[in-house]
Amino acid sequence: MNSETDGLTSSVSNASDNYQFKHIPMKYFPPFLKKIDEKGKTEKSIHLPFTQLNLLNGHTYGEFVQEFTQLPQSIAERQIKTFYFVRHAQGIHNEAESKFGTDHWESVEAKSEQYFDAKLTDFGRNQTKLLFDSITKMQQSTPTLKFDLLIVSPLTRAIQTAQIAFQPLFDNPTFPIYSHEMIRETIGRHYCDKRRSITELKQLYPRVNFSEPGAFNSDSDILWNANERETQEQIQLRAIKFLNWCFDRFVDEKHILVTAHCEIISTCARILGANDSMQEEIIGNKDKYEFKIANCEFLPIVAVRYKNRL
Repeated sequence: MNSETDGLTSSVSNASDNYQFKHIPMKYFPPFLKKIDEKGKTEKSIHLPFTQLNLLNGHTYGEFVQEFTQLPQSIAERQIKTFYFVRHAQGIHNEAESKFGTDHWESVEAKSEQYFDAKLTDFGRNQTKLLFDSITKMQQSTPTLKFDLLIVSPLTRAIQTAQIAFQPLFDNPTFPIYSHEMIRETIGRHYCDKRRSITELKQLYPRVNFSEPGAFNSDSDILWNANERETQEQIQLRAIKFLNWCFDRFVDEKHILVTAHCEIISTCARILGANDSMQEEIIGNKDKYEFKIANCEFLPIVAVRYKNRL
């Protein structure tokens, strides 16, 4: 076995022309999968309480940090990071879909401008406060875990979630907080997924850096289209672009918080190899599974990027 891939699993061969990604399975976290039955419906996946931050019983984040720091950080041309993905809390669009049903939501409500750049509901704000409490307790018990930066989707619900859940980071004027176009929810048709202009976002959220090179290409939302919904292939391409941007831009940073959306987080997990390794090691390949992260769920993924020359 090549030393560059020893101990790693689940490469995504088409991740990039120049790079591949691999996931390092860690014993501290559960599989994030939903089993699909013969009728195409999904069974409930594993979701641990906010108080556990998806940490399996019998483990601590202190143990995880200690093992992570012992991983080979500087093998030639290898980069290792932990991404802490957080899906936004419940938004008004999530509430509407639950109220009207998915079919009516897709055909009618999602096309209504009243859901433009959907904000959090009161329930969503309470979810986020619970997440804040859990993260505060975790950091008090694990002072060795220090997040290096936070990256948020430019959609309001994701920024609001980050503001509440990671309030101490927003209160710290020197802590780096960025936004990136590529970690939006699926683009097109749904008004809830249309973003505000960068000019307006800068006024609303002055603590967030919307000007980092490579993060945005236009002030207005030129990607959103009222008639077409983004394909899975298009989502994968922007997920790859985002992950490569993280590895290129933040070479020395190892612990990256990302507050985003269900589909883009699921896609990042697949690209990083987390889903494949979970299927292979936890449940095998006998059944069909899909990945889905719940509102306000906290998902750590340890990943490696290496040059595509193996």
